[in-house]
Amino acid sequence: MTRYLVRRLAPADVPAMVEIIDSVRREYGVHQRIESVIEPADRELFATYQNPRSEYFVALDANVIVGGAGIAPLAGAGEETCELQRMYLSFQHRGRGVGRLLLSECLRQARSLGFKICYAETIAEMRAALRFYEMNGFGRLQAPLGTSGHGHNDCWLTKSLD
Repeated sequence: MTRYLVRRLAPADVPAMVEIIDSVRREYGVHQRIESVIEPADRELFATYQNPRSEYFVALDANVIVGGAGIAPLAGAGEETCELQRMYLSFQHRGRGVGRLLLSECLRQARSLGFKICYAETIAEMRAALRFYEMNGFGRLQAPLGTSGHGHNDCWLTKSLD
């Protein structure tokens, strides 16, 4: 099994993560649901996660970025709820435990920042992602929480961090 390193996002990591985000969104047809595949917050990934109670982590395989995930407060949901954001893995590295490493680091950080609930959104076409979330303790919701700003998502989940 490959040994992955998970660390905080650095400014130089942004182009690689934007490329992964773009690739995965296109793979699952998100580009057909939205005006632009890459959002301003994606291009400004480092600045986006400099906000209070926000963190973004990348996973590396032999110094090559293969994925990332972050947490930030969920707007409109109260102080105790964070959102798992921009969790994307390159195709070749899925199913190798790297997602679990990224999720674990995000949840560990969320707890340390005082969050009690972690919220996640995705699209129904990302069946493997939904299974991954459910296998890691997330339960599905009937409607979104807060205001994530992603109206194209149609699957919503939460996990208690207690």
